[in-house]
Amino acid sequence: MEAADAPIGRTVALKLLLEGAPLDFVERFHREGRITGRLEHPNIVPVHEVGALPGTGEVFIAMKRITGRDMADVIADLRLGKGGEVWTQRRLVEAFRDVCRAVAYAHSKGVIHRDLKPSNVMLGEFGEVLVVDWGLAKDRRESKVESRESPGTLDSRPSTLDPLLTLDGDVFGTPEYMPPEQAEGKVDEVDARSDVYSLGAILYEILVWRPPHVGESTSEILSRVVSEPVRAPSTVFLRGRAGIPRKGPRFEPAAVPLDLEAVCMKALSRDKESRHADGRELAADIDQWLEGAKERERAERQSAARLAEAMRLLERVRTLRREVAEADAEAERISQSIQAWLPAEKKRPVWEAEDRFKSLQDDQARSFAQASAAFEEAFRLNPLNEDAREGRCVLEAERFLEAEQRRDSREMIASRQALEALDRTGSHRGRLDASGHVSLRTSTHRCECLKPGPEGWRVSYGEVPAVVWRDGAPDPGRRPQDRDSLVPSAKISPDGVRGAHARECPTRDLAGVGVEIQRFEERDRRMVAVPTGSGGRTPVERLELPQGSYRALFRRAGFVEACVPFVVTRGSELDFRVTMYREEEAPAGFRFVPGGEFLFGDAEAGGEPPRLAKTLDIFMAVAPVTCAEYVEFLDDLCTSGRQEEALRRQLREGNAWFLESKGGKFAYPAAGAPVLLRLQPEFPALGMSWHDAVAFAAWRSKRDRRVYRLPHEEEFEWAARGADQRVYPWGNAADPAFSNTQLSHAEGPQPRAPGSFPADESPFGVLDLAGNAPTWCWNAPRKPYRHFCSLRGGSFRGSMDQAKSPRIQGCEPGIVHRQFGFRLCAPAFGPV
Repeated sequence: MEAADAPIGRTVALKLLLEGAPLDFVERFHREGRITGRLEHPNIVPVHEVGALPGTGEVFIAMKRITGRDMADVIADLRLGKGGEVWTQRRLVEAFRDVCRAVAYAHSKGVIHRDLKPSNVMLGEFGEVLVVDWGLAKDRRESKVESRESPGTLDSRPSTLDPLLTLDGDVFGTPEYMPPEQAEGKVDEVDARSDVYSLGAILYEILVWRPPHVGESTSEILSRVVSEPVRAPSTVFLRGRAGIPRKGPRFEPAAVPLDLEAVCMKALSRDKESRHADGRELAADIDQWLEGAKERERAERQSAARLAEAMRLLERVRTLRREVAEADAEAERISQSIQAWLPAEKKRPVWEAEDRFKSLQDDQARSFAQASAAFEEAFRLNPLNEDAREGRCVLEAERFLEAEQRRDSREMIASRQALEALDRTGSHRGRLDASGHVSLRTSTHRCECLKPGPEGWRVSYGEVPAVVWRDGAPDPGRRPQDRDSLVPSAKISPDGVRGAHARECPTRDLAGVGVEIQRFEERDRRMVAVPTGSGGRTPVERLELPQGSYRALFRRAGFVEACVPFVVTRGSELDFRVTMYREEEAPAGFRFVPGGEFLFGDAEAGGEPPRLAKTLDIFMAVAPVTCAEYVEFLDDLCTSGRQEEALRRQLREGNAWFLESKGGKFAYPAAGAPVLLRLQPEFPALGMSWHDAVAFAAWRSKRDRRVYRLPHEEEFEWAARGADQRVYPWGNAADPAFSNTQLSHAEGPQPRAPGSFPADESPFGVLDLAGNAPTWCWNAPRKPYRHFCSLRGGSFRGSMDQAKSPRIQGCEPGIVHRQFGFRLCAPAFGPV
């Protein structure tokens, strides 16, 4: 309370002891007055008088009245984002230095404070720093031993003296700031180094706005003081992330100077002998730190300026990244609109667009290098500038994501290593490595649209591709655009019979389907499906999986196995609904390939620029059509009185026939007979035109009374590559040992029976998609190659480059070559 000192005309602060207090409390009150009065130091509150009030007899201590706040209140405001512009870290440390000087003076007089804490440090309006409340102080020069009538604890009884003085074995002081020896009640061991520990606890709170030990109760805090080591201040707070938005206001202390942290941790040593000897020694360390503060602040200002420049450059990099993507798309659009045969002057818009794209790429690379250098310089100038560290982390993380999108493994490695060296907390790595979730559901059709058609059932195909193909199916009513591929028309007879399920077909949920999740891992240059042990039975809800390439296998008795490849990316939420088909719905020798959206094309692998494509459910032949199957077709043509057509469609190249026709039957030339290409029944059929392959599909459809056709090139690529954009069906490594190509045999190129190269198997289990025989596809490519029909896959005479699954190939539909083969597919869903 305040009181007036009338003779002098000043206002003083009175500390009163309640009337009727026990005699030992009165004695302690007088001790506090005597000790404080004897400590005449600018940073210790002066005592003017100790006495009793007339009339009431209440004992008082009259002290200097201080206008201001205690340090605990200041720090509490900083936690709320208030006062930071006034009470900077350096100013608080300067105040702390004055506290150390006051305690050093007390130590020189043989006085131990024993209750140092932020609330016992007053900060005046005019820069005063005063250590107050010396009620627990001990004067080591006095021979009198502290005593009391009965023992107590910190929480046992209220008093004007808070906390209590105790005898040896009991605890006194404030738990959050007391040293271990004081927390254990070892009164005789409490000395100047004990005060040093409490000073270290105050410095700790200045640095991170919380004391070294916290807890829900006094006993919990005391236990931690005694048993737990103090965490280094720099590890307590995670600094704000540059460029990453936060939810709501969040206030954090300034970065912890590592050399000041070392002073703090020395003062907080559990071993007394490792602490500063007294307040004077600690004050000297603080003085030394403050002497370098001006130079540090200059470096911090320079660091802040470089950080601001780095953040501007980071935004520039982001802007250029968007502009590069837009320029790339624009150059591709213009390129597609200008025909290849036009004269050079007509191609100038393409060149200009390409030049702009390259120029923006160069600008992006320069801006990245400048931003990286600016972040690095900001961090060099001030190693405590965590925003500079975090900004560089953001820059490298975004670089990694961009390289990942381009599938640039070297750039990914470089950015990842840089990020790991910088990301002290691991938060960016955690985001990059974040897992994803997949949900799996299954259903089946109730109808019988895939059962064989009635007697006389057949399908007729158009002579040339003329129908638009969109979203995995023909769309006869749509007018073709340049970006469309075309497929032949199809007509099923008799009318009213479907060749596949349609959207209006009734379905039902099919729960309890067994699911096996396999992860693709590279082993011996191949992507091998390795069981993960996860899966269960459908429905599967939000199964968590690490990032990677997977496939889910769905199995249930009476149904064909379904395979769904998928890629888990960071934070992805995948949801698949898979249709299960009954065994009688699937043709023998075919694999079910569920439809889906995927990234079609790969310009670096000889394909189109990547774009999103969609396929519907199909059954894909495991192997290409063999010579034996094709000969059966030719023989049936002869039996049907179409011998001339059979001769026209026989396997050939130019004037060279690969088969012999005798008596309406086709046979293989005798051993030793001259032949351009010697075939065997188990070999893939080779040497037919696109028209021949379509005719075979129509014949097979009529025979089996269900729809067969050639696969569209989008269906081929999906069946070959799956979801992870691999270059070959087995992965990304080229090796003639993996598929039947021109270097696969010491004796030279030659066809082999399908399945002779087991490695040439796609994620769906389809064979020979990268060797042996390329397949004619169902479609004519986009403009300007509408007069061609697409070919996909590797050849026994082709290179590994030709065998790349995205590689664009094609030929006029009437051309025949000894390398050309084909395989069938059977649509399971959608228009035929």
